[in-house]
Amino acid sequence: MVRGDSEDPQPGDVVLFFYAPTGGWDWGFYGWAVIVGWHSRDENKEIRFQPTSPSDRLKMDPWRDREAKALADEIRGRVKQGTMWKVPDHLVPRLRSGLVTWAAGVTIEEGEGAEPGEEVEE
Repeated sequence: MVRGDSEDPQPGDVVLFFYAPTGGWDWGFYGWAVIVGWHSRDENKEIRFQPTSPSDRLKMDPWRDREAKALADEIRGRVKQGTMWKVPDHLVPRLRSGLVTWAAGVTIEEGEGAEPGEEVEE
């Protein structure tokens, strides 16, 4: 998911990595990075990025509580199987707040995050 002001990602935009719950229990937000380059050659597109904090925390303990799922669903809309979505500006504060809260070791829902093997509806 990318936040930026143009259609294509630009250097300085933020990319956030979300793995959907479809087909597995290890879903959630896994990383946060700043885009340093975007190249579009013919049909091939390449994004270059620099992972930043809180990526180290997220890769070991992805944000995956009910708020994370609800926010991802709102960002993805009706097309859940795409590969990249622009995060609407009005959702950015909610996204940042959720990530910071999770990275600080506190779940938004008072410890009611998903457990391994827990079913989450897509």
